[in-house]
Amino acid sequence: EMASQIACEQGVDSELIEIMQLNMRNVGEELEQHHYDTAIIEASLSHYSTKEKRAILKGLAKHADELLLHEICFRCDDSSLKELNHIKQDMSRALAIGFHPLTVDGWTNVLHEAGYEVKRSETGPMKVLNPVTVLQDEGPKRAARIAWNIATDASIRSRVVETRRAIKSHQHDLGYILIRAVANNGQALN
Repeated sequence: EMASQIACEQGVDSELIEIMQLNMRNVGEELEQHHYDTAIIEASLSHYSTKEKRAILKGLAKHADELLLHEICFRCDDSSLKELNHIKQDMSRALAIGFHPLTVDGWTNVLHEAGYEVKRSETGPMKVLNPVTVLQDEGPKRAARIAWNIATDASIRSRVVETRRAIKSHQHDLGYILIRAVANNGQALN
């Protein structure tokens, strides 16, 4: 709903946009009769294992020529597997879900294996749960609602505080990644 509103505010014809919430594990089946010029994935894959990410992206590659991806990434290389596993465990505990981001090379490889070629990528620091960022991303009305929920619900407040602690303690190792990738004519690697 918010994405559609923003697109309209930016002058994009709403008839050109279809916003769908999908069960990512069944994306290939859910999109079976559809084909899109561009698919946007926003913070939906980082809690899946690499194997699941690969399967999801392969399913999507059959239905979308271009992919715009905004996910969490490790801002370091794969050399310290022990440290990466520690971060995954700490963040999984704080978020109460699986947490499996990839390095930049990891995201590039998974996309390549699914049949996409990365054309552009950008990384930067995570600004999740930063009050200024929440206000910018959500707008005043939704930011006020979020603040109210945090202030009035102890369980939400506890989870937000723990998540913020975990993110802050790993701020040098975690960040965002933006990727623009195009399908290689359905040529996924096996």
